Amino acid sequence: MLNVLFGAIIAVIGLTPSLFGSARVAHRQDGTTMQPAEHIIRKFLPLSALDYSITLSLSDGEKHGYVILKDMIDRSEGLINIGPATLYRALLRLTKDHLLEELPEQGSGDDRRRYFALTPLGQAVLHAEALRLSREVRDAVRRQVIDSDDLPSF
Repeated sequence: MLNVLFGAIIAVIGLTPSLFGSARVAHRQDGTTMQPAEHIIRKFLPLSALDYSITLSLSDGEKHGYVILKDMIDRSEGLINIGPATLYRALLRLTKDHLLEELPEQGSGDDRRRYFALTPLGQAVLHAEALRLSREVRDAVRRQVIDSDDLPSF
């Protein structure tokens, strides 16, 4: 399944496998072999809190910088509070890494607004990071760092 996803990512954004390094076989800590797509996705993990917050903000569709910033601040209850310059540096880095794509101006009448969306690779990395974080939370409950009653219900 991951190989199919990887093939789709390559086809959609026109990447070559060499962009992510050599084609050598990668292994997990337990000695099992990773699929090529998994190896590429793992190169981006763990995401920084900033990168995770940006990609999570874009998970429900394209947005321009101000909306991304407002969403990040609202979701973090003010814990993530960055300026526009920091946000745009991160957006451009994530675009260079092929996790995001910058979209053409959306007809808002303000050509200063820059719109961004997740790429298929960005969606796969966000998914992998969310799973990684869920394992961390599960481990924190198991180790009694937090009580499972403190977790939000879904």
